[in-house]
Amino acid sequence: GADGKNSIPTDPPESVKEVVAELQYRIGLCLVPFLFSPDTDTERDDGDYSERECTLTIDSKPITRNCLELAAYQFNKAAQYDALHVGAQNALVLVTADASFGMSTDVKKVENLFEDYASNFESSLVDELGYNAFHRMRRGFDRALAQENEAKEKKFRLCLDVGCGTGLAGVEFRNISQTLIGVDLSPSIIEHAKKKRPGLYDSFQIGDIKPILHEYSKQPISLFVAADTLIYFNDLTDLFASMKAGIEEGGYAVFSLENVSEESEARLNAIVPEWRWQLTPSGRVAHRKQYVEDIARANGFQTILYDKLDNFRAEKGEGVRGHLF
Repeated sequence: GADGKNSIPTDPPESVKEVVAELQYRIGLCLVPFLFSPDTDTERDDGDYSERECTLTIDSKPITRNCLELAAYQFNKAAQYDALHVGAQNALVLVTADASFGMSTDVKKVENLFEDYASNFESSLVDELGYNAFHRMRRGFDRALAQENEAKEKKFRLCLDVGCGTGLAGVEFRNISQTLIGVDLSPSIIEHAKKKRPGLYDSFQIGDIKPILHEYSKQPISLFVAADTLIYFNDLTDLFASMKAGIEEGGYAVFSLENVSEESEARLNAIVPEWRWQLTPSGRVAHRKQYVEDIARANGFQTILYDKLDNFRAEKGEGVRGHLF
């Protein structure tokens, strides 16, 4: 009865995880009904839905963020509880394909991330996650130079190591750089680089790489290196325009990017065939090979070498797919 005296307890569901997954999925749908109801007029007059904010209680704390970002969080949680929940997997693809929200749209968030991460940056990245892209980038770059019939002993007048961190990539490219400049958003990481590898860099610059590249338009750089840095950008249009302004004619750019998983790639191709990038649960961005090559070509760059960079880092015990350009 209503007083509970004669009530009979119900049997628990056969799969609690499936029930929780469905609940998380439905919460996500409530956050973005406008995205999944294209034939209705639900809030259609309130402007661009990609800019709407919602509030969701997470771990007993109300969090206000972009509705799509919170929905992505819910759909990802649903997929974690039930990997076979097709609705959650497909919804996650819809809200994260070509996403214009998250850390990748806020330079300050990225700076704060690495300020907090600075003291453990290298040990976490290399020792715990098995990061190896910087070694593989140099080997790939050497192959590209040989393919272009460049001299083995060629030295680049001015090299920018973008997102230099503690100098992992800088070590690899130092011997072919007359002047090597480390660029990073995080002052704390640059201080760690100075202590860990004194004398590696000729100088440092702190800040967003896009305006920094424009500063080099009158004395352009000859080599642009970015190891696992561009994964904090979504749309690469402005970045490549800045690269065009700051890299000399005949100069080179070598960089690594994250790729989506094979499963995600299949879903993206089926659901959003023209996708260009996907925001991953980690907050980093995985870019499509064709998109990168198209943006590069539009800004006067020619792709002379492309390599798969699979297992360049681990994520929750699984190897991450990547690309080398």
